[in-house]
Amino acid sequence: MGRCNRALRTYARSQGLDIAFWSVDSDDWEGASAEYIYTKVVHEARPGSVIPFHLHAEATVAIQPRPVAGLRAKNLVLTSTDDPVAAESR
Repeated sequence: MGRCNRALRTYARSQGLDIAFWSVDSDDWEGASAEYIYTKVVHEARPGSVIPFHLHAEATVAIQPRPVAGLRAKNLVLTSTDDPVAAESR
């Protein structure tokens, strides 16, 4: 998900950057409740999922590190987009 145009792709490439899109929207940016965010993220996450969390969303800050524990309970390995292993899977 997400959008970018040719100018953004060209700029990113010129800076040696990759563009990563997300596959599970936490909906935290919409002001969703902490329980909704947790349930949605853990339910929809699969191997290779990219999940954005926004630090300006109160519910996101309030529920950490609960989603991490829920994802690990599903035997999912968490990594960042900076991780070379994660980059290989894109």
